[in-house]
Amino acid sequence: GFRAIALVTLLAVPLFGTVVRAQEVQRIIAVVNDEAVSNRDVIERVRLVVLTSGLNDSPEIRQRIAPQVLRTLIDELLRLQEAERKNVSVTNGEIQFAISVIEQRNSMPADSFVKFLESRNIDSATLETQIRAEIAWNKLVNQRLRALVTITDEDIDDELRRLRDS
Repeated sequence: GFRAIALVTLLAVPLFGTVVRAQEVQRIIAVVNDEAVSNRDVIERVRLVVLTSGLNDSPEIRQRIAPQVLRTLIDELLRLQEAERKNVSVTNGEIQFAISVIEQRNSMPADSFVKFLESRNIDSATLETQIRAEIAWNKLVNQRLRALVTITDEDIDDELRRLRDS
């Protein structure tokens, strides 16, 4: 279906100024089918990306990756909306399992990743939204692939007959 995206000018908002007023933080940067992406959403995700990717944390780096982060947030919203439209949901248990996998891959103690983020003033909801979108999209894609590769008993019988006949 049609996906409406209205972008509000990004250049009008100083994403990473040293002093950001509350109204600038909450300023809407994009609207995706009536759901808003705020300046705060972008700032939080940029901080998460910088922290987890090993990039040097500087205003220049944050400003440079902000447009890609915004595109990623828009894609995630579209994916979550499509999953919701198709009644695909993600449980908190699935999110917690994904976080535990991240911890295992990074040799971190159990239940330490969220604490690590929070100790650096990064809202854990930022990570959870990213994981929710990824899981929902994977479920949706898997559903569609299974629908394309449905093999019925009749298909099996037809193939067995073909093999016997040859």
